[in-house]
Amino acid sequence: MDTLLISRYVPSPPSITPAVLGFLRCSRRSIQDLVARFTLDSATEFLFGIDVGSIQAGLPYPPKSHVNNPTVLTNHPSTLFVEAFQEGQFLTSSRGNYGIDWPLKEFWKDKIKPLRRQMDVFLEPILAKALADKNVREDKTARGQEKLMEAETLLDHLVNQTQGQFNIIALRIC
Repeated sequence: MDTLLISRYVPSPPSITPAVLGFLRCSRRSIQDLVARFTLDSATEFLFGIDVGSIQAGLPYPPKSHVNNPTVLTNHPSTLFVEAFQEGQFLTSSRGNYGIDWPLKEFWKDKIKPLRRQMDVFLEPILAKALADKNVREDKTARGQEKLMEAETLLDHLVNQTQGQFNIIALRIC
């Protein structure tokens, strides 16, 4: 009688099909991508107070799957940011191979500038929101509706420390 009750309420373990085994063999990159997306979401939420939702974009298919990734994933702002960031890191580190002569290699075209623009597309809305929130807080504080609060995130702290027209530039550098 007890085994009958248990079998009704405890689901049986999933069966491992050849498709699942194939996915498990090819999915090392997917697991790395999942961890990277989780890290990006956690870091942006902790540092900026904004969840960029990179996990919600989905995970890419493994390279050996021969299935195209959906455009929702490939065009997601976080995917474009991460790809530009990784390429920028690679190009920046490869400049070290040329020593002080690296500007000669990029004499006609700066290879990192378009990548920086792509990263700015991702960062600008986050920075603009933080600056707008700062202005709202300052207005409320000046009118006595709210007392000045301590910064909740790193971005809040940095926004509170910057003044004048160059604060977006300063925040991007940080």
